[in-house]
Amino acid sequence: MRRAVAEAAVSGVVSAITERRVGRLSFAENSLGRLDPCPLLDIPEVAAVPGADRELEPSVHGHRCRRGTVSLTFDRTGLPATGEDGQAETAELTVYQQEGEADEQTCAHARTLATLSWPELP
Repeated sequence: MRRAVAEAAVSGVVSAITERRVGRLSFAENSLGRLDPCPLLDIPEVAAVPGADRELEPSVHGHRCRRGTVSLTFDRTGLPATGEDGQAETAELTVYQQEGEADEQTCAHARTLATLSWPELP
């Protein structure tokens, strides 16, 4: 039973794609959707954060990038509805705290990286 359901689902997805029934989002010139977050994490200041001295890990969809303990995500949300399509774009910078690191130290890393990244956003 499960196999039949899975095969039907896959068949439906393949059909929708091959028949071009799947649309693609188009982003305005000043949209975060046009940006790749990985270059914003490919700076020495990010590598200096404990646990972030790793390779960049881009997401499949291109709107999130992670470098060890640091992550940058561009997203869309319906709240607050400020965009033309009722969507608002968000940028989320996350710095994961390492064992033994003081809260203030982790916050200081996040503030520094936000200060460097935010001016690069539309």
